[in-house]
Formats: sequence, C-alpha cells, structure tokens
Amino acid sequence: MWTYLGQNFLIDAKVRQYIADHILKLYEDLWCEALIEIGPGKWAITRLIKDVSPNFYVIEKDTTLKLHLNEILDPPNPPPMGTSNPPNPPLSRGTILWWDVLDVDIHSIECRGTSDAEKKKINTKKTLVVGNLPYYITSPIMRKFFSDPRLPHFVRNDKASARNDDSGFAGGIFMVQDEVALRLDSDVKKKSYLRWLLNYAYQVKYLKWVPAKCFKPAPKVKSALIELRTKNLELRPDFQSMIKFLDLYSPFTRKTLGAIEKMIDKRFADKSPGVSCDDKSLSGDKKIKSFTIPEHLRKKRLEELKREELGEIL
Repeated sequence: MWTYLGQNFLIDAKVRQYIADHILKLYEDLWCEALIEIGPGKWAITRLIKDVSPNFYVIEKDTTLKLHLNEILDPPNPPPMGTSNPPNPPLSRGTILWWDVLDVDIHSIECRGTSDAEKKKINTKKTLVVGNLPYYITSPIMRKFFSDPRLPHFVRNDKASARNDDSGFAGGIFMVQDEVALRLDSDVKKKSYLRWLLNYAYQVKYLKWVPAKCFKPAPKVKSALIELRTKNLELRPDFQSMIKFLDLYSPFTRKTLGAIEKMIDKRFADKSPGVSCDDKSLSGDKKIKSFTIPEHLRKKRLEELKREELGEIL
C-alpha cells in the first residue's frame, strides 16, 4: 500500500479498543466538552469514539480517504424512546476538516448543535486532542497544541490569563515513535528540548508499546502510546525565560552547564568587551540573557536537570 503522507494504518482490534477506552476515560477524568482527532486514516478509531463527545471533530489532510467516509457517517437519529434529550449530533461531513493540521485555526471551530444566534467557539481548555501522528511531523504538531506561549498555562500574569481564558488544551492521547515517547515521559532521566516544552504544563505518561505488526504497512520503527494531562496549577518558572535558556544551552548537549556558561560569557565578551551581558541598554543580537548556574549544578548536563533545578536556575 502506497502511503505518500507517511501513514501506517492501525489494524489490530485489541489495540484499537485499548486506545478508545483510554480516550473515553481521559475525556471523563478531565471533564472535557469537545474531542478532536488528528489523522483518522481509515477511521478505525473514529468508529469507536465518535459518540464520546457532542463536539467531535476530525482533522485529515489526505482527501483520498473520503472513499471510506460513508462507512462512518451516521444518519440523523430521533431521541431514544422514553427520553426527551436528543443524542449527540451525528458525525457529518461538516465536522470533518480536510486540512493540514499545522494550518488549522483551532480557535475558530464552533460548537455543534447551536443556532446561528448562539454560535460559540469550542472551549479548548476543555478539549481533548487525540491521534495517530505522522512520525516525521510529531514535534511540530505537539508544539502547536501543547507548547504555545499564548496559552494560559504559559502565562503567569493574571490579566494576560484572563484575556486567553478560552485557550489551552486539556490533554491528549497519541501514537508516536517509541523512541520519542521514551524521551517525552515526565520521569525520563535524559530530557530533550521537546520534553521540556511539553512537561512545562503537562504530565506526559508512557502508556503502551505497540508492535509494528499492528499496522499496515508495518513501520520500520517501534511505536508507542503516550498520554498528556494538564498539571495542577502551581508556581512555574517564566515560560519565555525557559525558552531563552533552552535556546542558549540546548545546542551543547554533550557539555556541562558550567562549561556552556563560560562559552556564553566568552562569546559575549568577544562581541562587546567591557559591557555586562545583562546590560539593559543593549538590544537585538548584542544582548545575551545570562543565567547564573549554581555551583552544585555546574557539572550537570541540561538533559539531566530536574524540574525544580531548572526553576532554581531561572
């Protein structure tokens, strides 16, 4: 089977059900009101979760998969006998978005089942995002949904949070490359750049290893399921300061923090001799944000830092 977008379709029924059960549980645990599925492929998981939420949306780039669409579209159903409440609106062509997920404006999606006069956007803070992600764009998709600095998880100012109160995502469940899943887990010892971004506001949990034989065509790499849950509100280091720190220190993964600090100080001294790198009169490329590395952390590498140690530096 030719998969020009890098698709590997999940064919194992037990794994499908495992995923659907975890999606339902996480949706209920986080008190979600909307559900978004990325990359449904041939609708294997869609069939099992399309009734989980009254606001269910699907994002798929490959329009050739429309051939399988009629298999999952529901005709409108009347309310069940003896009840006054209508069932969840059926999955329809209007709730399947044939877009590139990286180009979708999630905040423009409207709730279903409301009149034109009552139209309102989905509350992304109560929206669960799930999907079997193309492995070659896992990082951009994760950053789009779970490390956007405009979201309230990353804003410490109360007024800014109030302006973006309808932003942020409750969590997600994703199929990713096993190597990536192991690096993103909250408890991993060696921490990647993406791991720091996601774990700033989310608890990332490795759920299950999925063998290649569960897909068609079988991928050449191992796969795994991960779960993201928003963390309880707590004092966090400033997000923008964390980004500046990672941008400065992450290119030197094999060096200790102390050695990197010396390199940065020397680089700045060569460019602007006699001027402090914290000088507020500087701007643009001439200004380098300095971070003081505590003595007991100078022999550690960035990937070895614990969350509280990063907060100590920032």
